[in-house]
Amino acid sequence: MSPKDRIDNSSWKIIFPENAKRYNRSSGSGFCGGHAVGSGEASSGKMAAIWWPDGVPSLLKSAKYKDVDVRDARGSEIAGIWSTGKGSKTGAIVWRLDKSGAVLDIDLHDPAKYTDTWAMATGGGAQVGMGDPKTKVKRWQDKKSRGLVWHGSSDAIVLPAPDNVEITVSGTDGEFHVGTLDGGIAVLWRGEQSEPIELGPKDVASEALAVRDGEQVGLVWSKEGAHGALWKGSAASLVDLTPKGFKSARALDCAGGFQVGFTMKRECLASGIASLEGRAVLWHGSNAYLDLQELLPALWNASSAQKLEISGDTLRICGTASQVATSGAGKEAYQSLAASTVVVWECTLRG
Repeated sequence: MSPKDRIDNSSWKIIFPENAKRYNRSSGSGFCGGHAVGSGEASSGKMAAIWWPDGVPSLLKSAKYKDVDVRDARGSEIAGIWSTGKGSKTGAIVWRLDKSGAVLDIDLHDPAKYTDTWAMATGGGAQVGMGDPKTKVKRWQDKKSRGLVWHGSSDAIVLPAPDNVEITVSGTDGEFHVGTLDGGIAVLWRGEQSEPIELGPKDVASEALAVRDGEQVGLVWSKEGAHGALWKGSAASLVDLTPKGFKSARALDCAGGFQVGFTMKRECLASGIASLEGRAVLWHGSNAYLDLQELLPALWNASSAQKLEISGDTLRICGTASQVATSGAGKEAYQSLAASTVVVWECTLRG
């Protein structure tokens, strides 16, 4: 049965986890133990890492550091970053869900080898991200981040890549890893010792953001903007997910033949300001899509689908619903984010 035919459209449920106390905005990053994970923002601008066990907000903390940030959550793990504050030092961190239902943090940063590290994604028992080597360089421009893979400890494995390029690693399923070279070439690593395989078309900027179940997703840039991209291990397999009638799209996660992200009618307003009018979507291998935005109450006029998981016959999608306010018109128009909240879309799969 194709992914499209598996969706029971009559079974959709929309869940809005409550915001944590003193944090009036929130955004979704994924799932840990089936529970939503994301970030909260207070009116003062203070940020917090949060997860929602059984729908109740709980702050994620570090035993050593005050400030932490979530980047990804999948299975029983949450990947993120700690900070010493004031932009001084950052380090990779992972939280793991134990049998008691608590999440315990593990510091992945190795200060002997790296000045700063970032854990960007988790999956299949691995965490991936970047690190700035603790080496002397003549100029700050010569400092290049390396792609790293951790397995729950600070003993990181460096992914093969040219020495003179900047590396971003954005996704993993535990075996395969995806990322971007020099900010513009989407790549796939088939294991921790393999050379990166270029996925993006020649002479066009691209980014690979997630990998699972034999698929990779991300975006490829065009004159109109970013187009949602789906690959199956090679540049020749590229599928443009951007639906007809939309200027741009971004694919952010994939699983079981499904892909999620968001589409946009326009990248910028007539004033030249970037548009905030994203619409969360669910794809199933082509530019045919389900508009998840249409399932939300009218109050929320913009959205993004960040992560998806399939557990048995249940498909869950974690993302963000937003209230975007538009002021002015034409070249004087601008938009602001009036409100945002974590949202979970959930449906039953047939077969």
